[in-house]
Amino acid sequence: MTVSETTIHAARLARLRAAMAAAGFAAVYTTHPANRRYLTGYTGEDAPPNESAGALLITADAAYLRTSVVNAAQARAEAPDYAIVAYARQDEAAQQLQEIAARHTLSRLGFDESAMLYTTHQWLSTTLPGVELAEIGTLISNLRLIKDDAEIALLRRAQAITVAAFVEVSARIVAGMSEKDVAWELEKAVRAHGGEGLGFSTIVGAGENGARPHHTVTDRPIRAGEPVVIDMGARYEGYSGDLTRTIVVGEPDAQFRRIYEVVLRAMRHAEEVARPDMTGGDLDDAAREVIAEAGYGDAFVHGLGHGIGLQVHEAPSARKDGDDVFAAGMSLTIEPGIYLPDWGGVRIEDLVVFTPNGIVNLTDAPVLEI
Repeated sequence: MTVSETTIHAARLARLRAAMAAAGFAAVYTTHPANRRYLTGYTGEDAPPNESAGALLITADAAYLRTSVVNAAQARAEAPDYAIVAYARQDEAAQQLQEIAARHTLSRLGFDESAMLYTTHQWLSTTLPGVELAEIGTLISNLRLIKDDAEIALLRRAQAITVAAFVEVSARIVAGMSEKDVAWELEKAVRAHGGEGLGFSTIVGAGENGARPHHTVTDRPIRAGEPVVIDMGARYEGYSGDLTRTIVVGEPDAQFRRIYEVVLRAMRHAEEVARPDMTGGDLDDAAREVIAEAGYGDAFVHGLGHGIGLQVHEAPSARKDGDDVFAAGMSLTIEPGIYLPDWGGVRIEDLVVFTPNGIVNLTDAPVLEI
């Protein structure tokens, strides 16, 4: 870990402690993988739902990273600001935690309920019988709302890899290739362009399958003239890109041209009006109105977009009646779509970051000019 990375994580830890003090928490405990990596730089991989690579216990004057002896060397190297507490057995882990609680005279411990298993909560209650467990809500995850310069650089790189892989593979998709074929080619291209893997399972929805926004790829072959929705994201140093483009092998028909033009117009309009202090509901309305005026209002079945970072889906969101308020430094996908069950779908998605005056688009990917 470089000096700059150490400085970044120390600053994030300081921000958390300030938030803890304001909320009245003397100590917090989290097993949330994204929160853990954000605060420490530790990249240990969890095997959910029953195996955690580590938990953080943070007080005003101490910071502990609890993990298995298997991960201890990695944790020490990647999280130098933290005291690494390694255990080999659960009874050992319990004793260590009891000693920490006694050392800091803990009477109340905030826990990250959005990620903690019920069994882990039971274990904490049994291990620390005299300590009150209190939910912290979004205390930690709210720190991740505003991306710092280092995070924006990682998002930019992840999206550039995503775009490069899409451009390479989309140019050689032909009729007869299956959805699985295309997904595999995209994954290989992500690796070839420097990605450490996929941020999420690639969606390739051909024909009527494109009407399912979260379609799982199948052996269905792609046919000439039908829409093919491709939604993909490369992962780079823990951060994910997110890109959707809809293509056609061969010549698109009149219906495709009409629907594609509406979706593209909706996306561009949303990007034109997006600004800080706007709510997610207002931005969603801006895109939704374009689609509704074209007669496809009922066919836009999801929200306009979501934040992205160490998690593929995180705050803020742009959705109907959403009350999240955008601010400079927040990331957002802008991805309107139209879905017709017996025909297919069209979705077009960019990844943007809010600036003091609007947005910067991290997505340099071609769209169809039809």
